[in-house]
Amino acid sequence: GAQSAPNIAEIYVEDGHVRLVLEIYVGDLSKFIDLLPDDFLRQGGIEPPPLRERMRRFSAETFQFLTDDKNRLQAELKLVEPRLRKERPNPFAGMINPYTMRPVPGPPEDKRVLYAELVYPFESKPRMLTIIPPLDNRGVPSVSIGFIAYHKEVPVVDYRYLTEATRLHLDWDDPWYSKFEKKALKRWQQSGLMTFLYI
Repeated sequence: GAQSAPNIAEIYVEDGHVRLVLEIYVGDLSKFIDLLPDDFLRQGGIEPPPLRERMRRFSAETFQFLTDDKNRLQAELKLVEPRLRKERPNPFAGMINPYTMRPVPGPPEDKRVLYAELVYPFESKPRMLTIIPPLDNRGVPSVSIGFIAYHKEVPVVDYRYLTEATRLHLDWDDPWYSKFEKKALKRWQQSGLMTFLYI
């Protein structure tokens, strides 16, 4: 499952902003260089640009959120620090994938991550958000990211891979009905009311 991806993104659409929580795999830090602490960069012989400039670049090139009027939201870095990866159970890890006949990979053995919290403020509530992960010049994902998304604490999707630009339609009256445009990003529990038959 996508919860075992090397990098994890948790996306929370809340009143007034989008909150992005990242766990960045230690082997992929170079793809998120604008989030690295100043001291870390200086130890590598790099004099970091001002944070405002780095956040502008991060918002435009690394992890993008666009509203329905094509307005690109600007990120504000709230917290960044080294941590250990959070445990996320994956019942399929190690099992044989019937399509590839290979074991389903588990999370990386190296549990070190760079933990980051960012906020992307907006003034008026968007009806749609386009989420764009880090992509290379050919539009191919530059890193593997597993993600989960919430609208006002309501889960919109279970863990999935974020592999391309994807649109999230937002129902502010009832977030249960917020949904991704792409069929592969449908939540497992589609109905607010489910029936169970016990025998």
